[in-house]
Amino acid sequence: MDLQSLGQISLMWVVLGLVIVPVNLLVGGVCLLVGLCLPHCALLPYPLPLRRAAQGFAFTSGLAGLLTLKPLYHLAGWLSHYGLPAWVFHRLRGRAHLRLALLGGGLLLALIGLGNYFLGWSLRWQGLPLPFFDGPYVVDVYLMYPFGRARGVNLHPNMLGALLALLLPLALAQVRQAQGLIARLGALCMSLTMALCLAVTFSRAAWLGALVGLLWLVWGWGARARWSLWGGVGMALAILFASGQGAVLIERGASLFDPAYTSNASRLEIWQAAWQMICDWPWTGVGILQVESQYGGYQIGRENVAHLHNLYLQTVVESGLLASGFLLLVLVYLLPRIRLQEVRAALLAYAVASLFDYTLADLRVSLYLAALLAIGEGEPSAGS
Repeated sequence: MDLQSLGQISLMWVVLGLVIVPVNLLVGGVCLLVGLCLPHCALLPYPLPLRRAAQGFAFTSGLAGLLTLKPLYHLAGWLSHYGLPAWVFHRLRGRAHLRLALLGGGLLLALIGLGNYFLGWSLRWQGLPLPFFDGPYVVDVYLMYPFGRARGVNLHPNMLGALLALLLPLALAQVRQAQGLIARLGALCMSLTMALCLAVTFSRAAWLGALVGLLWLVWGWGARARWSLWGGVGMALAILFASGQGAVLIERGASLFDPAYTSNASRLEIWQAAWQMICDWPWTGVGILQVESQYGGYQIGRENVAHLHNLYLQTVVESGLLASGFLLLVLVYLLPRIRLQEVRAALLAYAVASLFDYTLADLRVSLYLAALLAIGEGEPSAGS
């Protein structure tokens, strides 16, 4: 079999994996792994500064793992947050056509989230627990009853919102780039479905991130595009108000900048504790996946927390200043290589949402981030 045929088979498995990963990490991950392991076109080497920054991060974060209380947890977290996504990025670089696979996964996410919220979909199927890690399952299909917010399969509403905020700029760009009325209407329906699901996750961080990313994306498209965006937002709100969601939307929206709101006040307490953790563990951090076990000694509020509700604080607390500095250098060298405007908008949406939440702990989020970065190295889109 020649390289071209293997490349087509690789593409088929990669597309299948990217579509399924958000819904079933095990099945989608296996498909993605098969596709990425098959040979395809040779890739250009990375610039030397980027390679050195990545090596510096790998060394310093690995050194931090040797000094943590639970090095096995640190290793598992490093592989899922950084190692595996970096390999996915390397294997997918420049393949801009894979954006449709990401949008397919996003549409599946949105349909399941809407079914969960409006129709009460729920199921649970778990088996084959992993040893040494307190309960993760190899087979894990869990769609919790909604409890007032849309959820995905094994996805908290904030995680679901983060993924949809990442993908909405791509969906909106697809509406603009679609050829023909039917293709454009299909892309518009997909965008509206994802926007509706994002709304009923009631994830305020994802709302804010998506709004900033979409506004940045359409700003250079002209006044007509901006008015079309506001028209789409108005249509989504009209549908939600007609379905009886208006009061909840108003209450959640009004709480965005209210410091007395329960979750806002809790975040402020968490961030104060996080700062103290940085002061006590400045260089190596407490270790990846170990914030929860260490947080009790710094707790200000009444409850312990699993994460710090801020990606940037979480990274410094887990990995320390040295590794975080090298990771920042990686981004400084990497982000200018992104040529697709809609990918830049998606990354901006995630960056804004991450000021108030931490979703990188979910492997699906980190894999989609890696795929977006890789796809962003493709041919520049119109307006880039």
